[in-house]
Amino acid sequence: MRAMGEVLARSSHDYWVIPMIKWLLAIAVIAGIVGTGVAFSQNRSQPAAAPVPKVTNISKREWNRMKVQWAKQTNKWAGCNKQADDQKLTGRDSWPFIASCMTS
Repeated sequence: MRAMGEVLARSSHDYWVIPMIKWLLAIAVIAGIVGTGVAFSQNRSQPAAAPVPKVTNISKREWNRMKVQWAKQTNKWAGCNKQADDQKLTGRDSWPFIASCMTS
């Protein structure tokens, strides 16, 4: 049989250990929630895209200069032009679409 002092010592030990464990678990949960919130907020921010030139107000000469640069990316250039054709965009109406497609 256990001595009376042993029982009292054990119960006083349990008295502060269990609340301590509860506090540590609560702190861990709060830290996890805060950390998850920070991680999600960082994931949602997207890098700044390259600015799309205002192609609706540019001259034909400027457009041709941009086309020469973009045409070097043959696959992307062909894809953007095909999409513009599929949307039945022609002439100056296609310029904003192609510019945004090529700079994305």
